[in-house]
Amino acid sequence: ISMFKKPFSTGQSNIVGGTDRKKLRRALEKQFPSLDEASLEVVLPNKAGELESLKLAAPRREHIYKLDGTPILVDVSGKMDLMPTIFTLWKVPQMVPLVHVKHPAVTTYLVGGADLMLPGVILSPEALPAFKRDAFVGVAVPGNPAPLAVGVAVCGREDALAKQTGKLVEVKQVYGDTLWDVHGKRTVPNGGYFTDGVVPIDAQGAAVGTSSCEEEEEGEEKDKEGDQSGVAGLGEDSLQGVSSNLEALSVEQKEGQPQQQQQQQQQQQESTAAPDQHAGAQEGYQPTESPVEMEELLEMTLLQALHKLIKDEDLPLGSSAMWNLMLSARPFGSTLDVKRSKHKKLGAFFKAYGGKDGLLQLKEDKYSGDQVITGVNRGHELLREFRPYKASSMASRAEAAASPSPAGTAGTAGSDELVVEEVFRPGRELKGVLDALSIPLDHLFTAVEAGDAAFAYVQKEQLTCPSDPGSIQLDVTLCDALFKGIIKKGELFPSHLPKAELRAAFLRRCHPQCRISRGDNVVVKKGSLPTVSINTEKRQGNKKVTRIVGVESFLIDPSALASDCARRFAAACTTNELPGKTSPGEEIIIQGDVKEKVPPFLMDKYKIPKKYIEVKK
Repeated sequence: ISMFKKPFSTGQSNIVGGTDRKKLRRALEKQFPSLDEASLEVVLPNKAGELESLKLAAPRREHIYKLDGTPILVDVSGKMDLMPTIFTLWKVPQMVPLVHVKHPAVTTYLVGGADLMLPGVILSPEALPAFKRDAFVGVAVPGNPAPLAVGVAVCGREDALAKQTGKLVEVKQVYGDTLWDVHGKRTVPNGGYFTDGVVPIDAQGAAVGTSSCEEEEEGEEKDKEGDQSGVAGLGEDSLQGVSSNLEALSVEQKEGQPQQQQQQQQQQQESTAAPDQHAGAQEGYQPTESPVEMEELLEMTLLQALHKLIKDEDLPLGSSAMWNLMLSARPFGSTLDVKRSKHKKLGAFFKAYGGKDGLLQLKEDKYSGDQVITGVNRGHELLREFRPYKASSMASRAEAAASPSPAGTAGTAGSDELVVEEVFRPGRELKGVLDALSIPLDHLFTAVEAGDAAFAYVQKEQLTCPSDPGSIQLDVTLCDALFKGIIKKGELFPSHLPKAELRAAFLRRCHPQCRISRGDNVVVKKGSLPTVSINTEKRQGNKKVTRIVGVESFLIDPSALASDCARRFAAACTTNELPGKTSPGEEIIIQGDVKEKVPPFLMDKYKIPKKYIEVKK
């Protein structure tokens, strides 16, 4: 069971100095011979980044090493017995041997805190790497290079191939545990990571669905049957029929992208609209493929947004805000992807409509370099000749949600008002229900709207039970949407459902998201929103500074915040880029210890709720 399945308390923490960092690097080189110099630098840079040692409260002996706030190593015994976290394995998966599960459904049990059993693993000489008993190993899904768990091997490779039953990995740290939730800021490496498990991904990092494969559906139902005691191991018979396919997938992954995955990737691009955004409507529209056709679709959607959603008093608008409005105005069933046009980048697309006599008046933001739309030429030939397409009621609601509020109300362009909403993205299991309601699968619901959609389907199909108005007769589509994969083999699917339970059953099939809006800027993030971290550090000469990290999640410009802090606290303020290749953001450094004064300032001026502010002692 994961060391961090339950919440844990921390004790003493301190910054690791240069000498101790070198000792730690030498220990890594000794314990993990597979690490070359370049990989070691990725895991633990020689100088870059702030390394912090965090000791767990007694009686526990573990130490957590955090690099710039991210847990990278765990000393499981307090005696330099180092184990990489999943955050480290996402960057350097070759650091430990990787075993692959037979089916993505196995990951549901792992995320729930179970250990990995041999029947749930691809056990073939070609797929199983070499490892010894008590060695650290990672656990991954075929088709997804990012391991979801790391643990200790209970037996060696040869014993595993010979036994075929019993426990293989005692999981020490896993995606979804407290270390990931609290200290890892709930980050995910790719689109294959969901709240209840991990699935394969395509070349773009998006999840590859398996519901269309009949064999895998049967395997998933059988997976759900096994191991009611909390162990992620499934019987050989229950997995026969899918293990060979996934085993082949894991081998082919080394040589290149499998043909089946390429086909799934192409189907997904053709049938799925852009994720986490509302859709406009023009029924019957088919997505385009060529750059010329994509360019025409982008232009049509831009003109629709300018005609229907954007008024002159709403300007200026940033390129991200304009793109969100275009996504709201796009024809039903279409996918906007500027990379598939000749422009390749969003800034280049808007620049194509700029210029002295162009459709848009543009200005470059001096901080970010993004294009800002400052005006629209309403007399331009393109806009005069354009005939808007009629939107459905669902699209109109999406436009209302995405478009700025009227002048003078909260949320007007340029306002500092922050709105944080919990929204839900439907899972692929709900596709049949949503198709019947003409709602795109990428539509985002609030909890209330999700329940309304479920009841709209009940009303449309007339499923209310005549003899009991408080109960629903489940048809095949609704029953599969709510219960397929949950009901175990041998159990009967329900034929009726109390109306009081419909909303909760529908939301169980949705993935929680977080929608943040400030004025005309709207972003959607997976999972819950990360917190703003505030702490003090000692510098040379016993001087203290206050460090603020994570304000970008709340649509705050770090440079602007630094200027405000300098005036508010009468102290020198600077901004520094955080280390990392994935643009993790910037930190604000304030001279002096003002960590107790910063939270009220952020809550008052920038409207950040108190629950999203973390002050480290």
